[in-house]
Amino acid sequence: MSVVGASDEWIDLLERMLPDILRLVVEVWTGMPKPFSDDKEDQITELLCRALRNNRTVRDLPFYIQIQMVELDPAAGQELGRLDIAFMPTGLPGAPNESIYFCLECKRLNVVSNGSKRPGGSEYVVHGMARFVNGQYAGAVRHGGMLGYVLDGDVDGAITHVASNVKSQHVSLCMEPPGTLNSSSVLTEAPTARESLHSRTGESTHFRIHHLFVDALGSTA
Repeated sequence: MSVVGASDEWIDLLERMLPDILRLVVEVWTGMPKPFSDDKEDQITELLCRALRNNRTVRDLPFYIQIQMVELDPAAGQELGRLDIAFMPTGLPGAPNESIYFCLECKRLNVVSNGSKRPGGSEYVVHGMARFVNGQYAGAVRHGGMLGYVLDGDVDGAITHVASNVKSQHVSLCMEPPGTLNSSSVLTEAPTARESLHSRTGESTHFRIHHLFVDALGSTA
């Protein structure tokens, strides 16, 4: 599922940017006004993307930030994907390279409606993680990201529920048993950051998904 002609130089550049990208997301989210308990996923993502762009410009970080970008070259047999947020390196001649990006797929978790809670762990796996594993997203690179908006503020509970769904679906996610969400090797200072390893078909290097779970409720005081 790798894109023919994809440059290792581009891929290496993107991987070197990962710590900056992930920390940018966490820092910007922390500074955003909340709560988002009644907001739709696209509305939250649009607000986040605007804040990310403003912060990236101030810090002069070498990547573009695009929202709802269409992936025109998915793996064979996969439908076109619409990337929630894409970070595209600008630090090499000919930038951007449309196949080299870090995709952050966003999902709502613990949605409370009419007094009942929908955890959303299954959708997180099936309509998020699986799109990286099957090559619909990020076919030319080795990293992707998931961002869970925890709408009731129970981040630990959301992580537990997602982890349970990952474990139960680890075979389809091409993970070694038992299918574990590990602590982040990039954001070691972030207690709610996780990562998972996946063996995509035809690739000798593991694909790594970086998981960020964030409190979308915030203080209600």
